Amino acid sequence: MNTPQHNFTSRIVGKFLESNISIVLILLALAAGFVALTATPREEEPQIVVPAADILVAFPGRSAAQVEELVTAPLERLLSQIDGVEYVYSRSLPGQAIVTARFYVGQDRERSLVKLRKWLDQNADKIPPGVTSLLVKPVETDDVPILTLTFTSPTASTYQLRRVAEETLDRLQGVKNAGLISIVGGEPRQMLVRLQPERLAGFHLTPLEIERALQAANANVQAGSYTRQDEEIRVESGRFLRNRHDLETLVVGITGAGSGARPVYLKDVATVTDGPGEVISYVRFSQGPAWGKQEQH
Repeated sequence: MNTPQHNFTSRIVGKFLESNISIVLILLALAAGFVALTATPREEEPQIVVPAADILVAFPGRSAAQVEELVTAPLERLLSQIDGVEYVYSRSLPGQAIVTARFYVGQDRERSLVKLRKWLDQNADKIPPGVTSLLVKPVETDDVPILTLTFTSPTASTYQLRRVAEETLDRLQGVKNAGLISIVGGEPRQMLVRLQPERLAGFHLTPLEIERALQAANANVQAGSYTRQDEEIRVESGRFLRNRHDLETLVVGITGAGSGARPVYLKDVATVTDGPGEVISYVRFSQGPAWGKQEQH
């Protein structure tokens, strides 16, 4: 009878099968895992520092192609020269551009933003004529919606849903520890003034005069203060235009002279509508239009 030949590996396996050392090793592994689980420091919300910023450029009167050629592409090359910038993203729109600069992970956020702002100031002479504003807006890694609520209705319009959203937003902003809350989708409320050239000419008014009258009326300014019983009371004058009636009854000029003079109201030279404005963004839910709201903590 031939005895089986045992090599080194089979002898080690045999030892483990015949003794209790395997059980001891399993218990030691479980104990080491428990110690590692309880002793290793943990953070509920790990902070990953990724400095980034959006550069918002206003270039009115230009098409998206012109914005890309004159603003976006040169700004991308400019931002790529900053030490520490890893990626540059951009988006060109009619009359505006959004360029995002993202730094390497782990770089100091404040120093990176200061470096970005300083570099843009040093190269301000390279900004093409016609750019009306250049705004640097930091991007926070925590600016990610953690809760999205969507309202939809088979009968209500997206304009009506947005009005409900605005009322809901006012209440949610009072919730403790609630962060940024934004509304996406639906038509925002808009009061539109359509001037009638024939009526303007009849009252000897110009669109610029109408604009100035609207700006002056839609303002609230400090008119001074007075003291009463050791208490200072501030006085404000003016109020904001709130509805269609306020606009229509706004005095924009005077016609006639002497005893025959009378005020000219905005409704005499323009048509005022109070309703849905232009759609800025779209939200769809279950194959239908909806209103969406995002909340951050």
